[in-house]
Amino acid sequence: MVVAHGIPSVAEETNHVGEAIEPAEKSKHRTSTAKKILFYIPNRALDVLDIFPTRLRAGPGFAANVRATDYLSFHLGRYRSGYVGIPGPRYPDRFRKPYGLEAERGIIFCGVNATDDVAHEPRYSRTEVDLGLHLGLAGLVFGFDPVEFGDFLAGLAFFDPKGDDIERPRDPEYVVRLDEGWQALITDKPIKFDSFSHRLDYIQTNFQAGTDLGARMVDTFMTEDGALVQKTPPTRMQIGLYVELEEDDGVSFGFDADFDMRVDLPNLEDRWQVFVTGRDNDELPGTDPTEREGSLRVGARRNVTRFLDLDTGVKLKWLPDAFVSVQWLRRYMVHDWFMIPRLRAFYETDDGFGQVSSLWSYRWFGDHDRYIVSSAAAGRWTEQTVGWEWEKTFSLGRIKSLIEEERRGGSLVGTEDIVGGFATRFSFFGQVDSQDIMTRYRVSFPYRFPIYKRWIVTEIAPEFDWLNENSWDAVTKLRIGIGLIFWGPGYI
Repeated sequence: MVVAHGIPSVAEETNHVGEAIEPAEKSKHRTSTAKKILFYIPNRALDVLDIFPTRLRAGPGFAANVRATDYLSFHLGRYRSGYVGIPGPRYPDRFRKPYGLEAERGIIFCGVNATDDVAHEPRYSRTEVDLGLHLGLAGLVFGFDPVEFGDFLAGLAFFDPKGDDIERPRDPEYVVRLDEGWQALITDKPIKFDSFSHRLDYIQTNFQAGTDLGARMVDTFMTEDGALVQKTPPTRMQIGLYVELEEDDGVSFGFDADFDMRVDLPNLEDRWQVFVTGRDNDELPGTDPTEREGSLRVGARRNVTRFLDLDTGVKLKWLPDAFVSVQWLRRYMVHDWFMIPRLRAFYETDDGFGQVSSLWSYRWFGDHDRYIVSSAAAGRWTEQTVGWEWEKTFSLGRIKSLIEEERRGGSLVGTEDIVGGFATRFSFFGQVDSQDIMTRYRVSFPYRFPIYKRWIVTEIAPEFDWLNENSWDAVTKLRIGIGLIFWGPGYI
């Protein structure tokens, strides 16, 4: 559901996928120089193999997994197989056989493990990066471990930070643990989950608990006496995955992802907010998720005054791009209409200076404020744009359900605020350079609705575009997306 885009936003461990970890204390026994020299070549060969854990699997199942360290691990599906290849981290073993059995069943989301306890669970390093796929009767897992790469480089100079060289004594008290991951789980992990919905509820509850605990820990740590004056609000996070079909002299297909997270830290001396978002500094209100650049911005926001915010952070790219921005925003009420002017000036080390200005006007109406009509006029200039780019958008929507119902009737709401609803939206785009040029017209009909409770939603948005560069021929689009809403414990 898209009513308004670009509006400013105001236990125990149970993840087995990181089971191979370093012991708390390695044995202090010294290894003789003669042994180091004797095993130098075999150790370096094994260190090289440790860098690239790769397995070819054979056995029934359908599954996919992606890992970028233990806390960013994802798995969906089930399989039971034998494997051949490089099995993964060796410690506390000196060797691991290049063949064996492996099985997994369930879901892992961002390190929150909702898989059943089964025999022969895979062993991964906490720092491993992996991509795996199992289709039917065969599967492949390919990984890379940057820490093991560092261990190999250190080994060239006879150092062994991982403690896995052949001649090194093993810690007799070391026990391989199967419970890495989030440490803030508020429900015990069952041996076997009753249903798919049971797994989803477990993930939502514990993932939200983990992010909220992390925010409270930071908020408490930064206070003078460690006592919270204000309650740290729940972390606000949304993840979106979108598929877009476009018909323009043939059908094309595109895939995009969107991410937005806000962590308020109200107990600091100056109110701060930490954010991770896919939204760009120069984004216009009518920007769709599939039109964004695709880079995440990570930063912190300070409320300098009631109406002035200062943002600073980096844009995550191959070479990170630092940014700083200042935003002024106020809200006025004129009769039954709300007005929100916003000015944003920013600097990015790659793209230089830029500025975005916008004026929102909106009004709620109907029984129980079920409807909202809004208008957005915005313009931007950056060192990368040609002249001054502008946009005008009108929207009429029916809001069935909001994440925070208390915002109904007063606040301007956008896609990130809605659980269910639909709208009709008209947008006009242009630029002012040597002459005023209309570049694009767009009509869209977004529809957003929950598919599982209040935290898994679907968005369907038919859209029609007319572009000047395309001789004003109509381009038909269909965007289908799924969103995950982690926004407090009340939304499970």
